[in-house]
Amino acid sequence: MMREDVNLNGESVLVRLKWLLLLGVFSCFGLSLYAVDFFELGPIHYSETKPENAVSDLTKREFKPESGARGAYTDLDFLKSVLKELKISQDTQLLVFSKTSVQKKRIFPRYPRALYFNDSTYVGYVPGGKVEVITHDPKLGLVFYMINPNDANPNSDSGETSRLGYHVERRKDCLSCHVTTKTHDVPGLFIRSVVTDDEGEVDFKSESYFVDDQTPLEHRWGGWYVTGNWSGISHMGNDFAGESKLEKLESVRDRIEVSRYLKDTSDIAALMVMEHQCKIHTLFVEAKMQYQRAKHLEDALRLTGALEEKNSSAMRNARRSAEEVVKALLFFDEEKIEGNGIEGGEAFEKAFVAQAKRSKSGKHLRKFRLYGRLFKYRCSYMIHSEAFLAMPELIQKLVFQRLNEILTAEVAPKGYEYLKTREKKTILEILQDTTAINEYIAK
Repeated sequence: MMREDVNLNGESVLVRLKWLLLLGVFSCFGLSLYAVDFFELGPIHYSETKPENAVSDLTKREFKPESGARGAYTDLDFLKSVLKELKISQDTQLLVFSKTSVQKKRIFPRYPRALYFNDSTYVGYVPGGKVEVITHDPKLGLVFYMINPNDANPNSDSGETSRLGYHVERRKDCLSCHVTTKTHDVPGLFIRSVVTDDEGEVDFKSESYFVDDQTPLEHRWGGWYVTGNWSGISHMGNDFAGESKLEKLESVRDRIEVSRYLKDTSDIAALMVMEHQCKIHTLFVEAKMQYQRAKHLEDALRLTGALEEKNSSAMRNARRSAEEVVKALLFFDEEKIEGNGIEGGEAFEKAFVAQAKRSKSGKHLRKFRLYGRLFKYRCSYMIHSEAFLAMPELIQKLVFQRLNEILTAEVAPKGYEYLKTREKKTILEILQDTTAINEYIAK
């Protein structure tokens, strides 16, 4: 008699499939015998899948130094070229002197790491080092790279001028830090506030903080330079011990080797924008990946008859994620900006607002308030980002429906009382003119 586990003509095949799929479910919830991150499994296959994004496309571009002379370029020439290719403004510059990067050996208070960003991409630069980049990929979420100049044909003896390009290296080892509970167990972003010594080494005996838009300002910016005006507000920036007594700083010219950087500022408004953005960007990635995995398992189980439609785990996952996304978009529990508010530089504000999507009346979600709260209209500009649009359509639909429910309710849903009638009306007007909200609430 043929053993059941090798019988190819009967119920035993379905039995085995169900057991294998159940093992996949256990793996998804961290119960497998082998520790495998769920995003490395089907259908995502994060590490095995080839990225296709703005950074991976750099390999097809030619690096042309501003000086015009081949080989006669500086670190800053290369950085400017990368920022230009990725459409990132130099005016977004932030400076962090804590040794909290893969290039920590090059980082010192006089040679901090400079960060630049737009809605999709984050660039890190240390003088003498490689350029670090994290960018959004439509399929994979956030992907990590190192970039340096690359001579595509260094040994050519044909007499032709060899092409100077970009050497782009995908860095999967970055996941050792960028996949934690702080990133919701997906490849994500986080910002830390730490106490350092005068060399930038982190003092692990002192308390540190993971920062987002809900973090009290007095716990922010340890290990960072901060420029701008913040009269009446305390924070941990500009000071090794995390006890800054400054109320205003226009430039860090006397603190860094300014000739090695594009700017002499680390804008306070830019810092607060990036803290919000990193949080919500990671949340978008988590929502997409969790839903993809749940739907993948659900579809497989449905083929075996092991799943009833009313028990759809993917739908429950989508609803849960949509609610968290809505909270983040509407600045739920945002930390209040006390004192006299903050004041950043005109350059950053101009660069940031230039990317705004405007309603027919000219209103937009990038208008700063900078006292009491960060933005005048508390719905995140990230609703226009590639990362939001890359989320599954079901989650986008649920997000828009929930937003419409909150913004049109005569009696505010619990927890959203902070949004007053006029603000809600303006937010809805902007969304109706700049997003697909009308299409989705009609479904």
